Amino acid sequence: MGGLTLQLFRASVSSRTGTGTLTLLSLGSLTVGATIAFLVAGGTYMFYRRGENAHFQAGLDTSQPGMDAHTWTVLALTACAFLVPALFSLISQAAVTSAAGRERRLAALRLIGLSARDITRMTVLETGINALLGTVLGAFISALLAPAFSALTFMGIPLSPSELYLPWWGYLAVGSALIVLALAAALAGMQRVAVSPLGVARRQLPRALRWWRAVAFLVLAVGLLVGVNQFDFFASLSAMLAVAVFLLLFIGTLNLIAPLFLQVSAWAAGALGSTANFIASRRVATGARAAWRRVSPSALFGLLAGYMIVSPFGDDDLSQSLRENPETSIIFHDVFTGIILTISFGFCIMAMSILQGQAHEVFANADLTRSLRLMGLRPGFLTRVAAYEIFAPLITVSLFGFAWGAVIGLVMLYSAGDLEIAPRLANAGLLLGAGWMVVAVAFIAVIPLRNRVAHNAIRKND
Repeated sequence: MGGLTLQLFRASVSSRTGTGTLTLLSLGSLTVGATIAFLVAGGTYMFYRRGENAHFQAGLDTSQPGMDAHTWTVLALTACAFLVPALFSLISQAAVTSAAGRERRLAALRLIGLSARDITRMTVLETGINALLGTVLGAFISALLAPAFSALTFMGIPLSPSELYLPWWGYLAVGSALIVLALAAALAGMQRVAVSPLGVARRQLPRALRWWRAVAFLVLAVGLLVGVNQFDFFASLSAMLAVAVFLLLFIGTLNLIAPLFLQVSAWAAGALGSTANFIASRRVATGARAAWRRVSPSALFGLLAGYMIVSPFGDDDLSQSLRENPETSIIFHDVFTGIILTISFGFCIMAMSILQGQAHEVFANADLTRSLRLMGLRPGFLTRVAAYEIFAPLITVSLFGFAWGAVIGLVMLYSAGDLEIAPRLANAGLLLGAGWMVVAVAFIAVIPLRNRVAHNAIRKND
């Protein structure tokens, strides 16, 4: 069984059809995810080592609020909490896409006598090989990139070229977690489909969304804002940790309302605009959970971008007070440097996820694309449908998160004096817009592939 699986994996990689492209994209996604995971884990471990080092502790004025050495470790773990959902989504999609790209081959294996259990074992084993290769490549690339971050300064001290390196057991732990995650995703994906000699079919349809989500969201949202207003976020380390707790609670409230919000807004948007917008809106409305899973990380990154309005920008009262207090300025500088890194890593992960998902959709709907092309439909129409389907939920959800982040920041700073709100919003919006551009580049990269599949539908005698 193992020898056959290895041969089929080699054939998939060398294939020039959709199977080979999806396998390589899956490997690339796993590599990107592993690289970011190792870098983030290395940064967190770096803060932990600095917190345990008496030399770094001596350079901090612990009498100031939030200047305990372990504060940075807690903030790094909070950044990890924002990146983990995006990493989980990317690695899960990479594992499932790698298996989904081989539907015909799985059906052929069933036809020659292999059982459904054999097919599942082969798929999980092949995913494990892909995940192992991606993890090894990611560890190697992260080791090469780590010295490039020495230009950054944290805790008032520049990073040394070797501080982002993990110990051997750290690389082993992170790599093992990534491989186990990929294997679990592949196994869960195979449990949701039935493989027969006739093909691959889904076992279950998505459940309908209920309106209780809206009521629960309103209750939690009001409680969240009231709780934020009751805290003095500059009083102590425990209050600073409360910021992380409130931000994480936001994730739970958003998971309740976002799928229903996307469904309702998509039904409304379907009545407006062009035919491409109508088709894309119906796709989002009927698959709101899938649309939310595809763009959910953008809500968290939008939240962080909105929270950037409290950064020391401009010459208002907040910026001047930070310049007068170097100790507080250090932690503000480090927090917002970490936010920028988190958003940058996050949108890179999202871009790979969009690239991979769109490539899978192109090959999964290749027969439909060819049929529509023979009927006279232009390839550009399908590109417009995909653009509406991807970017309408992406922009909507990220703006929703951006608004919440800005509101939380304003509630925290309502007593900070005169603030230049418009420049701060523009500065934070530019960061979010840069993330959208990264995703747009990934989407544009799939257009030649979509056009190639559509072009293959043209008969030579036409």
